[in-house]
Amino acid sequence: MPRPDLHLVTPEGWLSRGEAFVTGQGQQLAVLGGIPGESCKVRVDARGAHKVHGRYVAADGPRSAERVDPPCDRYALCGHCPWMHLNPAGQGRARRWLLEQALSSAGVRPTRIDPLVPAGRLLYEIDLRAGRSDEGHPRIGVTGVDHQLVPIPECPVTTPGLREIMKIAAWHMVDLRIEPFVGGRGVLLGVRAIEAPGSGEQLILIRATRRIPQIEPYAEQLASGHAHIVGILVRYEDPDVPDTPPGSTLLYGRPTFDWAAGEHRLRVGLHDGFPANPEGALALTRGAIQSLNPQKGDAVVVLGDALGLFSLAAARKTGWALGVVPDPLALEHIRENATRNRSNAEFCAGDADEVLTSVTTRLGGLRPMVIVDLDRHTLADSVRAGLLALDPRRVLLLSTNPRALAREVALLQPAGLELRVFTPYDTAPFTPHGVTSALLVSNDLTGPTRRAPQRRLLRP
Repeated sequence: MPRPDLHLVTPEGWLSRGEAFVTGQGQQLAVLGGIPGESCKVRVDARGAHKVHGRYVAADGPRSAERVDPPCDRYALCGHCPWMHLNPAGQGRARRWLLEQALSSAGVRPTRIDPLVPAGRLLYEIDLRAGRSDEGHPRIGVTGVDHQLVPIPECPVTTPGLREIMKIAAWHMVDLRIEPFVGGRGVLLGVRAIEAPGSGEQLILIRATRRIPQIEPYAEQLASGHAHIVGILVRYEDPDVPDTPPGSTLLYGRPTFDWAAGEHRLRVGLHDGFPANPEGALALTRGAIQSLNPQKGDAVVVLGDALGLFSLAAARKTGWALGVVPDPLALEHIRENATRNRSNAEFCAGDADEVLTSVTTRLGGLRPMVIVDLDRHTLADSVRAGLLALDPRRVLLLSTNPRALAREVALLQPAGLELRVFTPYDTAPFTPHGVTSALLVSNDLTGPTRRAPQRRLLRP
C-alpha cells in the first residue's frame, strides 16, 4: 500500500474558492480545511502544473481559536461548504481578508468595511446530479472535490424537507429502474427542488435527456405521500448543448408557490430566480435600500433584478422604481407580482445597455439612485456608459466576486463617484461566495430637477 503524501505546512491566506493556501516553489498548495497561521498536517490528493490540492488532516500544535468540527460527515468529500470548519468570527475575518486583497490589487482604498451581516444558515434549494458510485450503483448527489458523485442525504445546510427530497429522489430512481445519464448513456440528468420558507411547499424539476415511460410514474411516486410537494415539472435537455432553453412541462400539481418575502408576497416558479438563501436575500434587500436611503419622489433603477424584489422594496419607499430583469422568461411573473403587491414598480427585460439607452431621455433630470447586480463580472463598457449617462446620485454595486467588485469600483471612481462603504452579506453559508455591496456617491450634490415618472409600460 502506498504511503500517504503528508506534509507539514502553515497556510498564509485564503483562495477565492475557500481553501487556505501555501506558496511553494513555482506551485501553490490549496488546503481544504486549513486556516492561515495554524500549523497543520496536510494530505496531498492531486498535483497539477501550477497548483497542488490537499486536505487538512490535523493541527500540528495548538488549534486555531476559529476552528470548529464540521457538522457534516461528508465535509471533506463534498467540498461545497469549504468554511464549515470556521466559527462565525473566523468566516467574517476570512471574507474581509479576501475583500482587502481584492481592493489592494485594484488600487482601491475603502473608507469603511462593515462587519459581515449575518443571514439564514439554511438553503432552500438543492440541485442534484444523477450518476453512479465507484461500484456502478445508481445514486443522486453533488460533484465532490475529487469529481466523484457524493450523496448528501443528511446535508446540514439544507432544510429537513429538502433532505427528504434527496432520499426519495434516489430511492424511486432505483425502484423504477431509471438509468442515470453517465458516459453518453442513460436518461436521468438530475433533480432540482426549491422550498418556500414558512409554508414548506416544494417544487421539483426533473431533468432528463428524453421521455421514457417511467418519467410520469417517477413524478407520481415522488408526490405520493408528500403533501409539501405542490408541483413537479420535467425538462428534457440535450447533454451536448450546454445552454438548453429552460422550458419545462408540468407533470403534477401547479408550477408555482407563494413566498412571504418580508412585506411582499411573491408567486415564484422554478425558473424565476428564487434565492437559495431567502433570508439572506431579504437581508441584502433591506441593507441595499437602507444604504441608498431614497426618499419619497426619488427614482430608483435596478439593473439585474432577477426576482424584482429590489425594485418592489424601493418603490414601496419612494413611490416608483424601474427594474431591468435579466431573464425575459421571468418578466411576466415579476410584473404579476408587482400588480399583486399593488406596487408602483415598472419592469422591463433585455440587454442592459439597450434598456439604458431607451430610458435615458425619460429619466433625464431625475438623477436616480441605481442598484447594479454584477454577479461575478464587471460591467460591459457600453453598460457602464449608459449607467453614467443617467447621472446617478448614488450607485450600489452588488457582487459575489470581490475582485470583480473592486475592479468595477476602480473604473467608476474617475467618473465622479466617491466610494463610501463596503458591506459583506453572509448569503452563502459556510462559503466565501456571499454578496458584498459597495456604495458610491456622486461628488455632484445637485438634486433632481423633477419627480419620478408615473408608472407605465416600458419597452426597450
